[in-house]
Amino acid sequence: MEEMDEGKDRDRTIERRKFISDWNDVSEPQFPPPVDDDVPRRHFDNFLDFCNIRKRKGYRRRSPSLFVNQRFYDWSLQDDGSSNNSDLELSSSEDLESDVEDDYGGYIDEHTVRLHSEEPYENTYTVEADEDTFYDFLPQPEVQNSDSSEYVREDYNSVVYERYSRAEEDNFKLPAILKKFQPPESNNICAYGLPVNSDDTFLHYENHSPVNKLLVPYSDFAKDNLNQPASKYPDSLRLDKFSSFQLDCKPGRMFRNNLSVCSRRYNLMFVASMSRISVIKAREFSNNGNISSSFIIETKANSLSEYQQEHSTFPGFPYLINYMMIGTFFGLEVLGVVTDDGRVLLYDTETFSEKWDWFVSQISDLRPVLTYRADVEVKVDCSAWGLDIYKNMLAVSDNSRRVTLFYYNESNVVYLVKTRPLFHNIPSVSFIKNEKEVYVSAGSISGEVVVFKFPMNIIHRISGGNLSTKVDFKKPEVVSRVATREEIWCVNFVNGDHFKSVNSFELLTGDPWIDKDGILASRILSESELLDAESNYCKSSHLGLSSEFQCFYIPTEAAQNFVIPTTETDRMRRIRKMYDDYYEDFQRGQRKRHISKRFDSYWQGIAHNKRFKNKFLLVTGKKQLSLFRVNRLLFNATVSDIFGFTTRDENEDSCNRLSLSLVIPELNCFIVASQVGLVSIFRLTKYRGIVGMRQEFVLPTTYRSGSLSHTSCKYLSGITCKKLCEGRFLLYLIFYDGLLVVYQLTDPLTCHNYLDYV
Repeated sequence: MEEMDEGKDRDRTIERRKFISDWNDVSEPQFPPPVDDDVPRRHFDNFLDFCNIRKRKGYRRRSPSLFVNQRFYDWSLQDDGSSNNSDLELSSSEDLESDVEDDYGGYIDEHTVRLHSEEPYENTYTVEADEDTFYDFLPQPEVQNSDSSEYVREDYNSVVYERYSRAEEDNFKLPAILKKFQPPESNNICAYGLPVNSDDTFLHYENHSPVNKLLVPYSDFAKDNLNQPASKYPDSLRLDKFSSFQLDCKPGRMFRNNLSVCSRRYNLMFVASMSRISVIKAREFSNNGNISSSFIIETKANSLSEYQQEHSTFPGFPYLINYMMIGTFFGLEVLGVVTDDGRVLLYDTETFSEKWDWFVSQISDLRPVLTYRADVEVKVDCSAWGLDIYKNMLAVSDNSRRVTLFYYNESNVVYLVKTRPLFHNIPSVSFIKNEKEVYVSAGSISGEVVVFKFPMNIIHRISGGNLSTKVDFKKPEVVSRVATREEIWCVNFVNGDHFKSVNSFELLTGDPWIDKDGILASRILSESELLDAESNYCKSSHLGLSSEFQCFYIPTEAAQNFVIPTTETDRMRRIRKMYDDYYEDFQRGQRKRHISKRFDSYWQGIAHNKRFKNKFLLVTGKKQLSLFRVNRLLFNATVSDIFGFTTRDENEDSCNRLSLSLVIPELNCFIVASQVGLVSIFRLTKYRGIVGMRQEFVLPTTYRSGSLSHTSCKYLSGITCKKLCEGRFLLYLIFYDGLLVVYQLTDPLTCHNYLDYV
């Protein structure tokens, strides 16, 4: 064994000496003969110019006495897509860099240079996208035959071009870049919409840097609007930028819920800041770009107990407004306000409409501050955050982790009941409307989505000729509960009638590959037949009971990859969850089908829970959006990450949550926004009994001054809308610095006078 080891060491020594001797035999670099045809060189230069790569010296020497033979790849535009290569020898002389620069210039990206210590000389050429540039997709140009035409990259990846040593030349592979393209006006590859990531989803509008695509100035909105996802749909909404203005209200504190609402009956807009509410005309803006509120509502309490101050989130100023909404209370439109000290205030909006004209006529240069009492005022234990109004009831959530239900009778007597606490604070609540009993949905920061039932006995009495109502509450019950992986920030009730009917799975979800084999509908029908719960083909195109169990992952402009669909095991588990009642009562022990004379399967009225028929919840988390059925809280559609925004400081991380939402039933749309300034518009859709949603717009509402900027976000304080006519709304985005951006959202199919606004 020792003799074998000595032999191996002797062979290695001989090889090492031979290797050094071969290096010393070369006295000067030997370059290949010049190429007569300059076309390949010109093609390569044009390609590097197109990719914004400039020349720069990038050699690294391990030892002045050593040099190495390397191979230079000349990528030329040939019919067979091949490449020319020739040996290139580099010497250690002082004229080496200038010689090589003149004949075979070193092209190195100005951002990235990778040097490997294993090789004496190496150059690295990198093509990287400009991450602060918006992508604009142009139509496919015609192929030209000119030798001076530019290149377009076909692989869409961030490609690295290296000059390899001989040890690596066998592993070298050329990228597919040999296509011709119309010469652009700029050398910036990102400014002309060339995707740079082939691993993205198959949607045409996605790219490797979705966040920076969304962060574009308002001046580029016209160009950006042409590349929105809505351009793929023949029945999409139309979005036009109306204008932008500056409000005179002072900036408030961040990390609140929605602080801007518009009246449905009157031409009024309410914008909250700190403890004050500015009242503005919603559709009458001056041309100078500034908007002045006619009067201000002060919501500070005359007195505050020590308990209320201690249980507020900001004891130094416990009067902050946390949330505002517009609702109907006893048939009257009211402005609902919840504050940090636990007060719930209701103001009649008709009062503001009457006072408006008087203030404008009497005091034109001053802004009065109104401090009159609210029409309705109730209190909860801790800082209040969630509020919903339905008929004569109020549902309020606070930081005691409970939901409080207030019931008002005709004599203004208040009855209340509280639920048991959840695991964390509850930022949002919503009534399940049009039910015989009282149901309230709630979302918790712990990730819980809960549907509460408030059983009660209403006793009517006649005393002294007057009718009075007494309410006897029972203990609230939890009807359904689901735990998610994200914090829940918004819960919105949506009726099944507010979904738009479409005629394909692609229009249902926005995914062009969802039914590429054309068998999805057949699979759902087969599942319904296995459940003995198919629909009557002669009467309806409904896909049967199984349509309620489907779950689709909705692609977005920021999505990097398609999520793997639900597995068969998960799908069957979802079916069994709702099928238990029917199975226990009717299916067990039976082998044959039971169909009535009307060809309706006898499951109807059994598997369908009439209590929550066609009732849905739109739930937003920190980054995720999901569509739940109220019945058993099964979700039918979900978006894993709407914006893909990456935070860089604590403020951005705290504001990077989907805490602003708005449902517009007339347009079948749902608007969701993050406080970092990102807004997206989704369309609620349905197809053959299946419900879903699709993304149509991403509003460019955030500025980014640079990749290292820490003040690049304009934080949103609220979103609201105002109806102008049938199928036409104004969408308002209000920022903390007082900036008001107005968009026009129109449905061309329902707006009869749409051409008047185009």
